[in-house]
Amino acid sequence: MAFEGLRELKKRETRQRISNVATEMFLGRGFEAVTVTEVAAAAGVSEKTVYNYFPTKESLVLDQLEGQVERLIGAVRDRERGVSPSAALVQALKEDSQRFYAMMPAERLPEIERFSAMVRGTAALRAAWSEHRHAMVAALTQVLADELQVDSMTPEPLIASRALIGLVELLYDSRLRHASAGHGPRELQDLVNADIERGARLLDTGIWSLQLLVEGRRSKDQIHEAAVVVEHARQQVMTALRSAKRSWKEAHDEARTAAREAAREAAREAAREVRQHATQLARELAREAHQQARETHQQARESQRQAQQEAREAQRVEREAQRELQREAQRAARQQGRHQR
Repeated sequence: MAFEGLRELKKRETRQRISNVATEMFLGRGFEAVTVTEVAAAAGVSEKTVYNYFPTKESLVLDQLEGQVERLIGAVRDRERGVSPSAALVQALKEDSQRFYAMMPAERLPEIERFSAMVRGTAALRAAWSEHRHAMVAALTQVLADELQVDSMTPEPLIASRALIGLVELLYDSRLRHASAGHGPRELQDLVNADIERGARLLDTGIWSLQLLVEGRRSKDQIHEAAVVVEHARQQVMTALRSAKRSWKEAHDEARTAAREAAREAAREAAREVRQHATQLARELAREAHQQARETHQQARESQRQAQQEAREAQRVEREAQRELQREAQRAARQQGRHQR
C-alpha cells in the first residue's frame, strides 16, 4: 500500500511539474507560439508522457478543470436534505479554491492576471472553457430536472443551472479582481469566498421560487386528475339513475295489469330511494374528490376506486328494488287469482 501511495504521489508531482512548465512557457511566449514538444523537452519528459497526463494542449493550461464537473455536480446531486443547490455548490467551490491556494505560492499570485488575459485572448482556450462550461450546465440541468421531476428541456431547470454555473465564473472573476490588489493567499481566498456567497444569496430567491413554481404545477395536475375522477363518478351515478329509471318503467308495465296502484306506489318509492341514494352518493363523491385534490395522486386513484364501488352499490340497490317490485307484482297476481276463483 505504501508503494502505491508513493507511486500516486510521484504521478501527481510529474503532472503538476508539466503543468507549471507549460504555464510559464505559455505566459512568456504565448499559447500559440509554444508546442507540446517544447513543453515536454522543458519538463524533461517525452511528448507521449505529456499526452498521458493532458489529452489536449488546452488542458495543459486549464488543468484545474480536471474532474470539476463531477466534483461540483456531484456536490449538488448528493447534498443533504434541506441544503439548497446554491449552498452545496458554494461549499464545493470553496473546497476547490482551498486546494488552488494551497498549491499556489504567494509570489505567483500576480500571474493570475496574466493567466486570465492569456485565456481570454486565445480563441482555442476560450473554446475549451466554453465547452467545459456547457458540460457543467448540461449535467446540472439534468440533476435539477430529476429532482423536480420535470423534463430537462423545460425553462426552469435550464435557467437555474446556468445561473448556478455563473457562480463558477464568478469565482474566477473575483479571483482576478482581488489578485490585482496584491492580497496574500489567505486574504484572497476569504475575499473570493465572500463574493461567491453574495452571489449565491442572490440566486437563492430564484431557486426557492423555482421549487414553488414546480410544486404549484404539480398541484394543478392533481386538481385536474381529481376533477377527472369526479366527472367519472358523476357519469357512473347518471348511468345508475338511467338504469333505475328503466327498471322502474319495466316493473311498472309488468305490474300495471295486476296491481296498478300498488305497483306504481312501490315503484315510485323505489325510484325515490334510488334517486336519494344516488344524490347522496354524488355529494359524497364530490366531497371526497375535493379532498383528494389537496392530497397525493395515489389518493386520487383511491377515490376513483371508491366511486366505482359506490356505483356498484347503487346498481345493487336498483336490482334489489326491481326484485322487490317483481315480488309485489307476483303477490298481487296471486291475490287476484284467488279472488277470481
